Amino acid sequence: MKKIYFLLSAFALVFTVNSAKAQTTTFSYTGSVQTYTVPLCATSITVDVKGAKGSNMTYNGQTSNGGKGGRVTCTFPVTPGDVLSIYVGGQGGSPNQNSPGYNGGGTGGNNTYCAGGGGASDIRLNGTALANRIIVAAGGAGAGTNCWGNGDHGGDGGGLTGAPGCQCGSCVGGTPNYPGAGGTQGAGGLQGNDQGQGCTQAGTLGQGGNGACTYGGGGGGGYYGGGGGGYGGGGGGSSYTAPGATNVTHTAGFQTGNGEVIITVNVPAPPAMPGAIAGKDSVCENTTEVYSISPVPGALSYTWTVPSGATINSGQGSTSINVTFSNNAGNITVTADSTCGSSPAQVKPIYVGVTPSVLFNLPQDTICLNAPALTLSGGNPGGGVYSGSGVSGGTFNPSLAGVGKHVITYTYSDGPCSNSATDSIVVDACAGISNSTLFNELSVFPNPSKGLVYVNLPQYDASISLEVEDLQGKVLMKVEKLENNKGQVAVSLQELPNGLYNLHFRTGNFDKIIKVSLMK
Repeated sequence: MKKIYFLLSAFALVFTVNSAKAQTTTFSYTGSVQTYTVPLCATSITVDVKGAKGSNMTYNGQTSNGGKGGRVTCTFPVTPGDVLSIYVGGQGGSPNQNSPGYNGGGTGGNNTYCAGGGGASDIRLNGTALANRIIVAAGGAGAGTNCWGNGDHGGDGGGLTGAPGCQCGSCVGGTPNYPGAGGTQGAGGLQGNDQGQGCTQAGTLGQGGNGACTYGGGGGGGYYGGGGGGYGGGGGGSSYTAPGATNVTHTAGFQTGNGEVIITVNVPAPPAMPGAIAGKDSVCENTTEVYSISPVPGALSYTWTVPSGATINSGQGSTSINVTFSNNAGNITVTADSTCGSSPAQVKPIYVGVTPSVLFNLPQDTICLNAPALTLSGGNPGGGVYSGSGVSGGTFNPSLAGVGKHVITYTYSDGPCSNSATDSIVVDACAGISNSTLFNELSVFPNPSKGLVYVNLPQYDASISLEVEDLQGKVLMKVEKLENNKGQVAVSLQELPNGLYNLHFRTGNFDKIIKVSLMK
């Protein structure tokens, strides 16, 4: 009658703090585009973007420095799911390698006395075109040479206008001057005077200009690139922030080496774990129960799970569910959900009991009114409780019940489950000898029967009626009058299904029940 279950234990921890959590992602130079997807619930990002440095130029032991990359810090509005394309600028290439820095650095001249410009670092929103750029930190320009010393520095990148390059210590850019000019918010920097070589280029949108064929440093990449140097260093690129940016800070000439992009986002935490689940932890199979929790601040819905085979009839998504169980134990769990994610699950272990099978057959069907109290038995499994008219403390008192038929109920409980069975007993007045004779002489055979039973009738002056009842007392068929001469009467039960039935015999002052088992 009992089934053993393994209960899953859980600790119900309730968290009440639901604060935002900062998530920081750093992008270093790779030479190719990288991506970042804005997480759920994020509405803005805080960025620290640094452009790359232009390359140095060393001659006869003296060095002209490439310009440093610019830096931009700001906060920018975003939408969850936005895809940011991240371009991290590369440092300008070494002399005589004709190598610009990745992402817009200009090429240095083609001899040993010039260097490539540094690439810009930028963030592009939902696309990879230059028009999708929302934040740009400019690259510094490459150094050039003309004075055989250290006076031909590349211009620093950054700020709204990049710095010009230098030539022999003079830092005025753009033709007729020899260094390249810095990029601005509306145009690329002018190229330096290359005395007719024809190699030098002005900066353009997103691209630093190339340096002169000899002695010129490449312009730095940027929103607009710096101009290439003629006889001298190139100009630095300009930085940029798109409309909507707040807390903007531009720093020119900040970064050495490759660029870098750091993105920080404050993501609200998911809702807190729900509190304890209210409801029964021990239930009976095939029963329906209600389970509930208190609302969780910030939760938009709730997700419930139930043991295998159980069914959530209603309430999924809310703070209360209606569940019908099978015979499987397990856990009920619930999470609080929002657009920012789901809480840890609250867990309630559930024990599921099996409904016991209960049988009840009284040892006698009829008792006289003046008989002593009958100790009740016949309930199986043992240990249950008897109830009904005239029943008290496990006994049936006919004088308290009174004359007539009485239904007695036997109830057995196993853990959270219980079941009942009933049987009937008739209390007869037993007023004279005739009744005693009827008690002794009225009988039925065969029992069990295959469908036809014979009733042995006593000799009696009054007619006897017969009602065939189920064990709950419902009349299934009725014979108004049985012959009262001494002998046998056949009664057909063929139309009834197999089972136990009460044959209830009656006269004016007499009742007797005989239980018959029908097994066709």
